[in-house]
Amino acid sequence: MIKHMLMLAIVAGLVISGCSHDTAQYDNQSDPGVTNLSDSLDTADTIIRKGILVDQGQSEFSVVLYEDDGIRLRIGDSHILVKPEDSIQQQDRYSMQITHSMVVIANRYVTSRGQGIEYQFYTYADQHIRQVYSSADMVCRIVDLDRGEVSISLAYGDTTIRYPLSDAEREQTSDRISELEENGIAIDEELMAEIADNISCEPIEMVIDDVNKDGYEDILVLTNLRSLGAKTPLRMNTNSVFLFEMKDAAIQYARIEFRQDELSEDGLFTYFPHTLVDEK
Repeated sequence: MIKHMLMLAIVAGLVISGCSHDTAQYDNQSDPGVTNLSDSLDTADTIIRKGILVDQGQSEFSVVLYEDDGIRLRIGDSHILVKPEDSIQQQDRYSMQITHSMVVIANRYVTSRGQGIEYQFYTYADQHIRQVYSSADMVCRIVDLDRGEVSISLAYGDTTIRYPLSDAEREQTSDRISELEENGIAIDEELMAEIADNISCEPIEMVIDDVNKDGYEDILVLTNLRSLGAKTPLRMNTNSVFLFEMKDAAIQYARIEFRQDELSEDGLFTYFPHTLVDEK
């Protein structure tokens, strides 16, 4: 059991109705006349969470996550639309955490594949709320492929990671490559460009903790990483944990661990002991 494990609080979740999941849309506005945050909210608004943000200059600002024709976030005298009303689903569970001069909004939900999560990290400066990182940034692309290993780029970290295929994945990928070659389809630059986006990096859960024990909290994102598309020769379906470091209100990619690393006593998968992951 991890002593320092810090999950984003689910107890603050709210059940609300709607339809599909979309990326946050911005409606950044300022109310110069507002002096008391609670007075600025309509009595019909549903408050999900409240808190206090302390910025890098040690100034304090009230923070409220609330529902008003959608999910909205107010920091100080500014507010944004986190999610429009027509994109909210009945099973959505919203929570909020404040860390490293950032406000973290998380929405946990369940799909036919299992648990999923959307999240956004916001900073506040000069009466402006800015999104600096979100689950929508977890976009991967297939860069290179051979029968035993695949190279995958992560857009947010501007980095390339290499994943050694499991025995089963290697066999399936090799068989598919052979089929394509027998039909005169070469695994060349043209094909790689065509299938580059045929990979999903779907966030399942997220934890904030000081992994490196250096006084700075880190972001751990458990994901399901899988290939898509019938024409894609790559056959992979695995779980991975991305580690991002938070320092000075900035977020940087640090490293990744794959499913086969989970037995390590100090591995990143140990931060997700109770999360069920579907690799089927």
